[in-house]
Amino acid sequence: MGMKEITITLPDEMVEELDRISAHTGIPLDELIKRSIAEYIRRREFEVEFDEIGFGMWADRTEMEDSTKWVRETREREWRRS
Repeated sequence: MGMKEITITLPDEMVEELDRISAHTGIPLDELIKRSIAEYIRRREFEVEFDEIGFGMWADRTEMEDSTKWVRETREREWRRS
């Protein structure tokens, strides 16, 4: 696996916090940043992409002309309290 060097500029407050975490954990700063980025990438792999295909599918439905009324009536019909 190849490696590429990247230079970034961070706000002083962020660097200070990273330094504190590095000192507390004993993890060198460069390794801490690599682990943080790896975790960010891992989490992004499982994000569900927004699918716009469903939007507008109710546009021609007459009962949806007043969506507030439709929701209220549906709740009254379906959500009966004991």
